[in-house]
Amino acid sequence: MKLLSFRFQGEERFGPKVKKEEAVWDVLAIQEQLEVLPEFPEKLIDGVSQGMEFVEQIRKLTEAAVQSETPEQFKHSFSEIEWQAPVPRPPKNFICIGKNYADHAEEMGGQAPTDMSFSRKRRIRSLLMKKQSLCMQISPIRMTTKVN
Repeated sequence: MKLLSFRFQGEERFGPKVKKEEAVWDVLAIQEQLEVLPEFPEKLIDGVSQGMEFVEQIRKLTEAAVQSETPEQFKHSFSEIEWQAPVPRPPKNFICIGKNYADHAEEMGGQAPTDMSFSRKRRIRSLLMKKQSLCMQISPIRMTTKVN
């Protein structure tokens, strides 16, 4: 799922890219108008911290929009929006965990080390540049049990 942050009619919004279209679902508008969920985060950074629960919430919202009488009202073409960085105001610090789980190590063409590596990054203006998306692909992580 590719999540985008954008401004539409002067308001900060976010949502997933519409499949096979140059458009984005406005999940905040879906929730506001259809009231699909009891609660839904108003900011992308708050949702991302929920992990898979957030992904499932977005799926429920987009399914509700598709099944609504007027699904087009919840889509905005890329030409209608002002792109924002996917996480415009990230938290103060990030803790980065190095190449220490099997799938990531394999992706990078190597093996997971026996010890975890951590680093800390100071706050940056945004996580990604404008016109980029934040991919949410959360899967179980296999990590080492050793900590230095």
